[in-house]
Amino acid sequence: MPHITFDPFSQQCSPEGRTGHQIVFRGLMTMIGLTRDWRMTWTKSSADEFGFVNEERNEEGSWAHIDEWRFKRKPSAQP
Repeated sequence: MPHITFDPFSQQCSPEGRTGHQIVFRGLMTMIGLTRDWRMTWTKSSADEFGFVNEERNEEGSWAHIDEWRFKRKPSAQP
């Protein structure tokens, strides 16, 4: 399961802001030796659903979609 983490040594990953049921994190991220400007947009769809979209800034300066994750709470078992 993915986790939001903060690198205390590089002081990376800062929230851009929150509006309604959405929060955006943006910062430099290093993976397999490559450092990229990364953005994660988390959205709460309902009390039982949320998801997030990962994007990276491309060479033209636009945000390019990487992937999207959606999660839904399992209904509780009825006796």
